[in-house]
Amino acid sequence: MLILRARNTLFLTTLATGLAWLVAVPLGVWTAGHPGKWVDRISMGGTSLLLSVPELVLVLGLLYVVIRTHALPVGGMMSTGFEQLGPWEKVWDLVLHLVVPVSTLTLASLPILVRHVRASMIEILGTPFMQSGRAHGIGNMRLLFRHALPAAANPLISLFGLSVGACSAVRSWWK
Repeated sequence: MLILRARNTLFLTTLATGLAWLVAVPLGVWTAGHPGKWVDRISMGGTSLLLSVPELVLVLGLLYVVIRTHALPVGGMMSTGFEQLGPWEKVWDLVLHLVVPVSTLTLASLPILVRHVRASMIEILGTPFMQSGRAHGIGNMRLLFRHALPAAANPLISLFGLSVGACSAVRSWWK
């Protein structure tokens, strides 16, 4: 029983952490490239809102919506009769069961990640070598993703290790 739960927790953690980073890095880089503009203000407002909402309230809100709309299954990793489903139906059933927990874990970790990526990028964008790149006519997107992001990666790599540890500490309540 413990191995099954550990496997489910590892799968859920890996999926949520990967999704959070896949969203946070481009969003953080993009907002750092446009400081003070509307996209930065909306992103920072959204991350402030997500930081202020406790995870329990977030998951209860998502569960309330799902239960009221009957849009997704609630609880468990699979439906009854899972063994009789075909291979693609099994994958779809698993995806449907993962939407709420993965969304909750992703939304809970996303604001911290976006803010760290943005802060690291803004620090790098003010350095002389970035100003030199702008003076040489390097495009903004290339400058952000090709030159600034690798330079800002050191603290982000440390943060990635911490986020994996934090997500794995979450207990799996799904069967």
